[in-house]
Amino acid sequence: MKTAFKRILTGVKKQGTIGLLILVTVGLVGCAESAFLKAKQRNTFQAYSEFLDKYSDSEFTEEALTLRNKKAFDTVKQQDSLEAYKQFLADYGDSEFADEATYRKTRRTFILTNTIGAYDRYLEEYPTGKFIHKVKELKEQAWFQQVKKENTIEACNEFLDDGNNEIYIDGVKRIREQVFFEQIKRQNTIQGYNDYLIEYPEGKYTVRVNQLKEKAWFEHARRQNSVEAFDDYLNQFPQGKFEPLVQKLRERAMFNTAKNENTLDEYNNYLKEYPKGSYLTQIMASKEKLQYEKAEKLNTVQAYDEYLSNFPQGHYLKEANMQRESLVYNQAQKANVVDFYDDYLKQYPAGSYAVEVKALKEKRMFEKARISNRVEDYDSYIKVFPFGEYLPQVKKLREKAWFDTIVATNTTKDYKGYLDEFPNGKYRESVQSLLDSLEDKSKQLTAKDWVENGLALKRGGEASHEELLSCFNKAIQIDPQYSRAFGNRGLIYFELKQYDKALRDFNQSIRLDTANPKGYVYRGDVYMKIGKKDQMCIDYKKACELDVCSALQIVQADNLCL
Repeated sequence: MKTAFKRILTGVKKQGTIGLLILVTVGLVGCAESAFLKAKQRNTFQAYSEFLDKYSDSEFTEEALTLRNKKAFDTVKQQDSLEAYKQFLADYGDSEFADEATYRKTRRTFILTNTIGAYDRYLEEYPTGKFIHKVKELKEQAWFQQVKKENTIEACNEFLDDGNNEIYIDGVKRIREQVFFEQIKRQNTIQGYNDYLIEYPEGKYTVRVNQLKEKAWFEHARRQNSVEAFDDYLNQFPQGKFEPLVQKLRERAMFNTAKNENTLDEYNNYLKEYPKGSYLTQIMASKEKLQYEKAEKLNTVQAYDEYLSNFPQGHYLKEANMQRESLVYNQAQKANVVDFYDDYLKQYPAGSYAVEVKALKEKRMFEKARISNRVEDYDSYIKVFPFGEYLPQVKKLREKAWFDTIVATNTTKDYKGYLDEFPNGKYRESVQSLLDSLEDKSKQLTAKDWVENGLALKRGGEASHEELLSCFNKAIQIDPQYSRAFGNRGLIYFELKQYDKALRDFNQSIRLDTANPKGYVYRGDVYMKIGKKDQMCIDYKKACELDVCSALQIVQADNLCL
């Protein structure tokens, strides 16, 4: 340095005033360089500051400023305090270390206050700052820590709803699911478990939630203790853990319902579902008691029949049978009809009221016969009660009724019937006299008289076919040429469906009276019955020629005999 300075001085002497200026400049430059090298050797904030105080405009000033600011920032970093960073930014806010100092100040602020606000303020002040990405990460980390600390669904939802978070999303989702699970587990409601399963159908706790849900259903059903609640569980978990126990509880609930309701429908519902159930004995006993009480209340034969049908060996069998018999007896007595008495005796031939019912039946049959005064009713009494209490009276009344009847009919047959039935009867002489008179009179009757008698009997509606045939036969015996006798006898044979005899009589009637249209109509009817349609048409047309066309018109309406 001294040698170089001597050379400079020698040059100045040669160059004069200009040389002097150069000398001064070169000297100063040499001094600045020397001072900067010394400052760098010392490498302290103080050394660089002293250099800058002396040489604020040298070629080494900018580098000295950078080194001084770095030394100042290194010291602040070592102190790592909020006050140090603030002071540095106040003194060196325009230095190249300002952004990092600001970041460190913000970070230091967060560490001391444990809030997200510091990061938000940084992002607000430096939206494009050097450390924006780092600050965002730190903010998300701080938010994540806060979510973990709060440990609530709301905190998790707020974090997840923020579109700027990326790193801890999965972690927050896991926290949310765990919080959700713990929350519904504490609440222990079916709805809560359903909400979880809807949101996390394949979640971490899905298996456990399904188990808890089943248990909650079971506990709910057990608290409700109703058939409906147990059915709800079984519908949800047909193969569930508690299924065997629920089946038992359900049966017990149905039993309790039947016992509390105490109705036949409820007992029948239990028996329908549990025909061999654990409570079968109690149910059957309660049902029997209720059904017997119902029968007692209704007090009808049908009600007791229902009880006896369901419980043929029941506890109340004897009482039910006694009550039923009493009702049947009362009904018969009230109706006072033979059929009711017969119904009682059929059911209770040796019943408590059998003797009394037989006496009432006998009395009723006697009264009925006396009122109707018909031989048939007296005969019915005698048949049922051959040694009855009213037998002497019945026999007398029967004979009188028979006598009255034959007098009204006034036939030889009936008079002879009476004399056969009562050979020593009270009215024998009167009947014999009437019979003799009738026989004498019959000898004087003409064929026409016998036909008219037969027609009268037919109009009366009570004469038999045999009696009518007897009249017409006698007419033919008296006058074999009397056509009306053959025609009317033919009609009786026609009614008896003896068509061959009817045809023979109608033929004879026509031969004896060819101008009588009825003979052709009657014979045409026989031809119709035996299937001879052609002969039928001939006779109907012949009758129409004789002015009786009704038969022909009827068959022509059916497209016959056209």
